[in-house]
Amino acid sequence: MTTSPHETPHTAAESDGQGSVTRRRVIGGAAAVAGVTGLGWGAVALGDVLRGNTDPARNTALIIGDIQRGITSNYAFARQVVPPLTELLPRARAAGVLVVFVHIAFRANGADLPPGNAMYRSFFDAGDSFHEGSAGTEIDLPVTQDDVVVLKRRASAFAGTDLDLVLRARGVDTVAIAGVATGAMVAATCYDASDRGYEVTVLHDGCADSDPAMHDFFMNTVFPSRGFEVVDCAGWHGKKR
Repeated sequence: MTTSPHETPHTAAESDGQGSVTRRRVIGGAAAVAGVTGLGWGAVALGDVLRGNTDPARNTALIIGDIQRGITSNYAFARQVVPPLTELLPRARAAGVLVVFVHIAFRANGADLPPGNAMYRSFFDAGDSFHEGSAGTEIDLPVTQDDVVVLKRRASAFAGTDLDLVLRARGVDTVAIAGVATGAMVAATCYDASDRGYEVTVLHDGCADSDPAMHDFFMNTVFPSRGFEVVDCAGWHGKKR
């Protein structure tokens, strides 16, 4: 069966002649395959079927951005997300979720600063908290050898990084996003992830902003309007509900 890249998604049912039915969801020529069993069926990536990986949590990444020492030590709003994220991390890892920490830093000579951008310049001029290699850019959460650490230079975790490559290599199709600030890193990363075709969940108490009203506006209005699921860390189990 072939499709045009511009065809709309549809499903087809096939039988293997032995009473087992396979449903195929076709999107632009790529197939997602799921077998119908007594436990019900759901679409999973074909590559994951071939690898024997059909647990939805194992196609999920937890992306935590900008929870680094130079930020948590200077901004009280950033510190408030550390306890719920610290509690969440072992549960996420146990479920097979890929944990990704993203931190921001600039070269010491400022070569990667965007010209004419007063905000980024103020970060850079604040001291070595945002200088690559300094203690202030270290992740302020427990990191294990199985986690992925990504260095970024802009608000979004995807901008100028290899994050998308890492997620595709792991077969990730769903991301849960946390960190600071809600109106900056979190929002930018959510939009980038959605534009790349990932399903997006935002962890409400795993995010914070210096302006609580801004945080509430994004969580209660903007993110739901974009189709992003919003849940607390305690209510997230490694996959969309």
